[in-house]
Amino acid sequence: MAKLRLKDAGNAGKVARVHQAIQGKTKDGRALGPRGGKKATTAGGLLRKTTYFEPAEWQAIRRRAFEDESTAADVIRRAVRSFLDL
Repeated sequence: MAKLRLKDAGNAGKVARVHQAIQGKTKDGRALGPRGGKKATTAGGLLRKTTYFEPAEWQAIRRRAFEDESTAADVIRRAVRSFLDL
């Protein structure tokens, strides 16, 4: 791999991120995701996934979250666990 030369010290962070991306890892050693970003996981081990809902479904999720004083994500996780008998 070619070495990158810095014109000034202000580019050091940017160059380091480019180098890490080329290696396929973040600065703390974790593997990068499929699109070059960090993997979509939280410190607690939850995975981040994109899901699309019909407007009526989303309204029902938000209504239940309001009634339960929880978040929409909590409502969705409870529903999935219940549906899959987890």
